Amino acid sequence: MNNLIKYEQRSSSFSEFSQHSIRAHIINQLSQLGFPLKSIQNAILYTNSSDLKTLIFFLSKGPEGWDHEFIPNEQYLCEICNEKYAEHSSFIRKDEDKENLKKSIHSAINTSFINLQEEEKDEIKCGICFEEIFDQCIIPGCDEHFYCKQCITKYLEAKISNSQVSGIPCPGTTCRTIFSDDFIRSFISPDFVIKYDKFCKREKLIKDPFIKFCTQPDCEGYIRGSSTDVHQFCNICSHEMCFLCGKDWHLEVTCEETEIKKYNKWAEGKDVKVCPFCNYKIEKNEGCNHMTCIICKYEFCWVCLNPKFRNSGPCACPQQYNNDYNHVDYIDYDRRRVIINRILFGIFIFLFWPLLLPLAIICAPTYIMVNATNDDDSDIYPYLTHCQQALCSIPLTICVPLIYSCTFIGSLIWGIYLLYKCLERRYRRHRGLYY
Repeated sequence: MNNLIKYEQRSSSFSEFSQHSIRAHIINQLSQLGFPLKSIQNAILYTNSSDLKTLIFFLSKGPEGWDHEFIPNEQYLCEICNEKYAEHSSFIRKDEDKENLKKSIHSAINTSFINLQEEEKDEIKCGICFEEIFDQCIIPGCDEHFYCKQCITKYLEAKISNSQVSGIPCPGTTCRTIFSDDFIRSFISPDFVIKYDKFCKREKLIKDPFIKFCTQPDCEGYIRGSSTDVHQFCNICSHEMCFLCGKDWHLEVTCEETEIKKYNKWAEGKDVKVCPFCNYKIEKNEGCNHMTCIICKYEFCWVCLNPKFRNSGPCACPQQYNNDYNHVDYIDYDRRRVIINRILFGIFIFLFWPLLLPLAIICAPTYIMVNATNDDDSDIYPYLTHCQQALCSIPLTICVPLIYSCTFIGSLIWGIYLLYKCLERRYRRHRGLYY
């Protein structure tokens, strides 16, 4: 009989521990999804559910409003979402039920909520698992939040496992209390103490500009050096390293040459080319030949490195034919059209601007004098005004041809430059000089 009682006590304690762990895990998951801790606590209290999907549905707002029940507080706002009654239209679907629900809200729901608050006055609940606290954890500097020792231990171990050891805060959303080093060590196991010390030390070393970690696998060592003292040895495994690049020591070879040599060795046997626009190295392992550089977003054909055309299809190249990888020689027609347009515009300006100069010189003063002659007023002021206009027309007469000539010269130079770049690209493509 005694053994049966002990077994039932153990089963009951195990069940409480299991439920405790499940709720703590669910709270952690909902917090990572972005739900406020207070809303999570209220959702668990009102639903009394440990199902993740049920709680997410309870805490999510649909296109027609909240799906959960409207539970008013003193400000007549919902205790769960802190919004008005009108935002819960998804829960209240039928018009005939609205009046009945309004009447029952103040009686049944509000009464149960008041009773729930009165019960909470008699017992202190954990802010993580929301169960009654039997073994309370006292947090120095925080008098607002209460937690189980077991929940705090799991909370600290989760933070340490994620390498978050710098300034671990109280789990309360509005609390600014930071756990001290002694407080953390008193709650975690010896294995986690080792991890905690390791991550704390690593964070301090990362902030030191004169420290770099060893490149050897499974080595926790580091080197300490400077720009003038680059040849260093790991403090644990004595591995030779270069402080400038943080790689293995390279005698009589610069860091850049080492990187190039390492890259060339890696690129052997791989389909690697550079972007024709920004020279960023790209490796192609599968897919069509239509490539887009991740750096400059330049679209080009992988085979011929020419730009992608709008009228060539999503994957095809303008030079590709018969659905194979053979490419014909051609000139970039879009670029050639731009070059021809600029050259023709320059020729047009060059041929016609000499005619514009005498026309501007003759027509401007003539137009002003005709207006002055047709003026019936005998006052000398209009004549002075016309003279001022004639003087102002002289700079205009000089500037117009200069603008045309500068436009012509600029267009001609730009067209020649584009033609040169196009021919140079074609020559480099034929020679195989993609780099």
